[in-house]
Parts: sequence; structure tokens; C-alpha cells
Amino acid sequence: YTAVIAVLARVGTLDAAQRAQNLLNELESMWRTNNKDPAYMPNTKTFASVLNAWARCFDDDEMVAVERADELLDRMDRLYKESGQSKELRPNIIVFVQVFQILARLRDPKVAAVKSKELLQRMNRLYLIGGHDDVRPDSTTMAYFLNTLTKSGVSNAVELATHVIREVEEGYQAGG
Repeated sequence: YTAVIAVLARVGTLDAAQRAQNLLNELESMWRTNNKDPAYMPNTKTFASVLNAWARCFDDDEMVAVERADELLDRMDRLYKESGQSKELRPNIIVFVQVFQILARLRDPKVAAVKSKELLQRMNRLYLIGGHDDVRPDSTTMAYFLNTLTKSGVSNAVELATHVIREVEEGYQAGG
């Protein structure tokens, strides 16, 4: 399933993104139907591929991709907990970068900036509270955040950037 979803992601159309999403839904359904057999469990690569499909489509309503990205992150969190915290289902930096790529393409820079800030803070919380080293904000995620913030034109961009950077720095100091 993951290989087919990855191919669909490269197509770059809304139809392909929806088909990738449907395959993920089917895979999750099979996982549940088969008593959560690991052979049917979607994994981080599966979710990253679906997010990649949404990141590349942007044919029609761009907010659909943003909504799907939010839903997929929430779904991964839920499945991660449901699976007994299988590392195969835990969101990682690749998944978050896919979401940042979706946000970077938004035509509304203010929405992109707000969502990017929320996403970076979510990563930082997972790193600090959950101890997930594989979601620790890095130079790539910070660059996406700062880029969307710069494009946003919000009057307090410098203060907002400083505040978020301090939060991340504190996370680095607290987390090691």
C-alpha cells in the first residue's frame, strides 16, 4: 500500500491525493479488522506519502490540503496511542516537514504563519513532554517557520519569531 501511495503522491493532482487518502483509510480498516495485526498497520512512511500527495496537489481549494494535514497528524497521534505506542506510527520530522511544505504553499501568508507557529510548537511539545527526539525542531523546520512568518507581513513578526525561537532554545536546553 505504501508504495502505491508514494506513486500517487508523485502525480500531483487532487484526485491522486484523494486516492492516496482512500488507500490509507482502507489499510487502517484492514488493520482494525485483523485485530491490529502489524502486517496491516499503516506506518510513518504511509502517512508521509499521503501528506506528500496533499502537498503536491493544490489544484483546487488549498485549505483542503491544510485540513487533511491537520487530520492526518491527529490521526497518527491517535493510532500511535492505540497501537501501544508503536514507533512505526509515531510522527517524525519527515512527517512534520511534509506539513510545513503544505503550509509554505498557502496563498494566505497570515494563515500560513499562524499554522506554522502552531506546528512548530506542537513539535516542541512532543519533543519536551513526549521525549520524542525524532520531532525535535531543526534548522529545516525553523526555516519553514521563519519563511512563512516573513511572508505574512504581520506587524509583530520579529517579536513572534523571537518568542518561538526562545521556546525552541529552551526545549533544546531542557532536552539536552
